[in-house]
Amino acid sequence: MQELFAAYSEGLGKTLANLQSLEFLLRLFLQNTQHPEATWLDRGPGEMAVGDIVAETPLTDWSSLGVLIDRYNAAIGQHSSLRVSKTVVDLRDALAHGRMFMPSMQDPPILIKFEKPCDGRTRVTFRKSGAEWLHQAIKDVHAETAKVQAALDEHGAAQQ
Repeated sequence: MQELFAAYSEGLGKTLANLQSLEFLLRLFLQNTQHPEATWLDRGPGEMAVGDIVAETPLTDWSSLGVLIDRYNAAIGQHSSLRVSKTVVDLRDALAHGRMFMPSMQDPPILIKFEKPCDGRTRVTFRKSGAEWLHQAIKDVHAETAKVQAALDEHGAAQQ
């Protein structure tokens, strides 16, 4: 049991880290293309304290991952090879809102997400078991992140 849970936990952590990297790069791309002022935050993250007030920018707004992807995809226009797939939103939502079940101490963890209930019933919208699927998720999110990095590189090169 410990090995199954340890593998699941490691994959989960790596997947979440990749999703956070993707979101940050989307926000950075939008910041660089929509708010190209020299300072992207009033003060650096190391200087911020709880209670500080900072400007609302793509780095600080409350846009969801899906909205960020829509804005990014609209901004890159004709570069279809750099479009980010919205499938990562389903993954992120499953990790954020799903329920992890451990049927027994010998079985791998199962992640299940349900849609909003209606008339006392709900539909299963996501179900994955074990750690293997997380290894593929890590690769998939990394591939989407690489697209945004390429767009950032192109944007930086175009500004020079």
